[in-house]
Amino acid sequence: DFYTWQNVISTFRKYALGGISSTTTTLRAENLFQQARMLAGELSQRAQAYNRLQYVKQEELLNNFSFSMASAVSFDDIGDAIARHFPILGIERWYVMYYGETDDAPGSISSPPPQSYRLLMQYDDKRFTMPDDRSRLATGRLVPRGKTPEKRRYDAVVMPLSLATNRFGFMWAEMGPDDWDIYVRVRNLLSSALLRTMLVNQREQAKREVDQLYAAEQARRHGAETLARSMRQLSSLKNVEQLPEQILEQLSQALPYDRGVLFMEDVNGEPQIQAHRGMPANADMASFRLGMNGSDFYTTVSRKGETLVVSDVNAAENWSQPEWLVRDRSWMGVPLYLKDNVIGLLMVSRADRPFTHDDGLLATTFASQATVALENARLYHEVTGINQMMERMVSERVAELNETYKTLEKHDKNKSAFIQVAAHELRTPLTVVKGFLGMLQNDATVRSNSMLSDAVEGVLR
Repeated sequence: DFYTWQNVISTFRKYALGGISSTTTTLRAENLFQQARMLAGELSQRAQAYNRLQYVKQEELLNNFSFSMASAVSFDDIGDAIARHFPILGIERWYVMYYGETDDAPGSISSPPPQSYRLLMQYDDKRFTMPDDRSRLATGRLVPRGKTPEKRRYDAVVMPLSLATNRFGFMWAEMGPDDWDIYVRVRNLLSSALLRTMLVNQREQAKREVDQLYAAEQARRHGAETLARSMRQLSSLKNVEQLPEQILEQLSQALPYDRGVLFMEDVNGEPQIQAHRGMPANADMASFRLGMNGSDFYTTVSRKGETLVVSDVNAAENWSQPEWLVRDRSWMGVPLYLKDNVIGLLMVSRADRPFTHDDGLLATTFASQATVALENARLYHEVTGINQMMERMVSERVAELNETYKTLEKHDKNKSAFIQVAAHELRTPLTVVKGFLGMLQNDATVRSNSMLSDAVEGVLR
């Protein structure tokens, strides 16, 4: 210190000159003291210049570190900046403890301090790492065991990591450089980088969620459009025999699957296979039965009355199936409802991918429309059958009426012929009778008898 040395020289001069009586010696002593003052001033200026140079260098190092941390938007960027600049700054051992999870929003400084933390970052042995161990530690220990030097004394600085109202955790650093400003700058830059990194992570996470929601919405829209096309295709079919196969075909377009079976109950309530898809060529469909928890899969779904999804048959309890059937990963059963009664069941499977909740909703919607299509086809078949029967009965009745008409026409001709024959056969004798009656009418005896005359005239009329 310049002023301290000046005071020392002044004190030394005071006591030294008091014991000198010679003028020449006094002048030489004053000259030496003046040279000492000039040398102290020169050394002080050199020390100040050296300190300014060291400060400039340190500030340059801190500015370089600040520049590296300013562009950090990920933990890898933070690690690169620390690994590059900490050896230059003289920091050899450094740890960051974080209170929560990096995927979550940072806590507020106004909330109570957390009771635990986990080691988020560390710099030791001249390298930066982020431990994979996410176990949480009580805040009673500033640093996890084994992280501090055990065979030598050391000094450390502990600083909270916070920015504005956000609290992240704290950092522990073994004292290297004596300048307190270095640790303050590291703390501030790290807090800003942590907040920036978390904001970027949250933005990317939000973007991924939006992309996932958009993809899911697009998938639902595509499924709805495919389902609508399938429904139009099914509603246009009137052939009851072809409809079961078409139901499995249209379902495969709306909901991809590997194997499918359509059961329909007969008049006795027994399930019968009406169609199947994706089964082996030598499949014995008469023996096709699935079981779970000791119960028949068809019975379980029909009693439950809801769509049943088995995501992984290997994890299902007591799963059973025919030996000839390939063991697929996931099965789904969808009941077919008509007037609150189960009339059948759709069973579909996937070899690799499990069915999801959305798949179940889509299959349930398809099943309700398929049931309507089956009922419409059945009613159309019945109406068509009735119409055909009525047309056949009308045709038979028309044929009977035509036959009756022909018979009556034949009888009418016979009647006309009989009348003509009868008229011809009766005309000749009546002419003779009429001639004799005319002769009797002119007879005087008959004319004189009024009774005979009236009788003859009555016959002639």
